[in-house]
Amino acid sequence: AQFEAENTAVRINHVFSYKVTQGEVLSGKQPVGYKIHNKKLVIDEPNAEIVRDLFNHFAENGNLNELNRYAKEKYGWGKQKHIIKKMLLNEKYIGRFRGNENYCPAIIDKAVFEDVGHKLTMTIRNSQKHTYIFSGLLRCGECGRRLAGNRQKNVRSKNYAKLYRCPTHFNEKGNCPNSKAFNEHTLEDR
Repeated sequence: AQFEAENTAVRINHVFSYKVTQGEVLSGKQPVGYKIHNKKLVIDEPNAEIVRDLFNHFAENGNLNELNRYAKEKYGWGKQKHIIKKMLLNEKYIGRFRGNENYCPAIIDKAVFEDVGHKLTMTIRNSQKHTYIFSGLLRCGECGRRLAGNRQKNVRSKNYAKLYRCPTHFNEKGNCPNSKAFNEHTLEDR
């Protein structure tokens, strides 16, 4: 039974590889801008124009949040950012799939696709507005978790101090007895 299962998997992989070399579709779900005709992908022009517009918009501003907002406003897309990002990285849009450079007709120019891909790699996900130089280096002496960076306003000077404190104590309401906060300037001087 094990041998037969392995042989079946090998045969299926050979069939899929052959279909890819012939430019045939492997499943019914295809990217926006394409439709299936005679087992092959063909361009669905109204939707392909939307895809071109989205690629060009991202190429101009390089911001996924902005692209997501734009797609919702202009086309009524309720898609999440990660779905749009996956679309921007899909090589079928330049006609390539699993090593076959001529798998289907291209919707996006290769230079635009590469520019978008480069901008996506340059986009760094960062929810922090402030840099904490000791992030990930300090651990709580009580529970062992990494200390988290926080800002606290000094009432007298109206400046902000960068502090490190145990997230378990402050976020999980006392599950760690360590209530100390360490000032970044003090740590830097040591």
